[in-house]
Amino acid sequence: MDQHGETSAGGGPEDVCPEHDAVAHRDGNSGVDPERRLRAERHDSKAGEGPEKERQRGPGHESNGTLSRGKPLGAGIRTGLMPQPARDSCTAALVTALAFLGMVTASPLGAQSVETIADPRDGYRYPVVVIGSLRWFAENLRFATADSRCYWGDQANCEDHGRLYRWEDAMRACPAGWRLPTEDDWRGLERTLGMPPEEIEKDHARGEPVARRLKFGGDTGFNVRYSGWIDPYKADSSLAMGRNSAIWTATPAAPDEDSPTAWHRDVATTRNSIWRSPVNVTYWLSVRCVAER
Repeated sequence: MDQHGETSAGGGPEDVCPEHDAVAHRDGNSGVDPERRLRAERHDSKAGEGPEKERQRGPGHESNGTLSRGKPLGAGIRTGLMPQPARDSCTAALVTALAFLGMVTASPLGAQSVETIADPRDGYRYPVVVIGSLRWFAENLRFATADSRCYWGDQANCEDHGRLYRWEDAMRACPAGWRLPTEDDWRGLERTLGMPPEEIEKDHARGEPVARRLKFGGDTGFNVRYSGWIDPYKADSSLAMGRNSAIWTATPAAPDEDSPTAWHRDVATTRNSIWRSPVNVTYWLSVRCVAER
């Protein structure tokens, strides 16, 4: 997750960098509801002072803004909220017609984006896309478990972005018949997107520009939401909404000095690579569920 928008140690939140705004417009996001922006700014004021010097304890803050083990995380990010772009009227009409006829739209890689499934626990319907050999939720999971949270504790953020989960909770949060995707599942998705094998094996930023296909306006229908994460080592501060999407995998990684870790993926507004690194399991991240086709 990117350090744009952060201050040096001891400082408070800053305005989002111009590069972020440019990417937001390029991704088709423009115009934020004033009440939502005011709410986000009010929450951002709670982010506290700047980053403190701390011992290495697991996930950290890389220069491109992504969770990564072994470096201290910053605080005081001014997030803002990025609305999702509406389809143009022609596309909306086409999707409606295809859904009525029981058809689906297929991208060049075979992603199908009209199917929905209902979570029997709360009745919420999730859009589903097919990428490679798996069906993927096209939204972040929002089922309320005892330990899941909303960004800054605001229920409106859960409604917009889904809930955030610690890893052990994420492992059992998906509805029956669905599961948290493994590292191999993510690698299969990345291979389907066209990421070269040598890039798939790497850590950190990989495979640019394939992440563009996972964003709104991409051809997969995956529709990444930039929902941020919650840092337990910063007084449970909520960080990076509007800029980063941090998503758990089900695959453990080597433990750090404080806790077990698990692999995660991150997509950001400021880059078109897919970030891969271990994260301390006590963080709260987003969840996407998968099922076999």
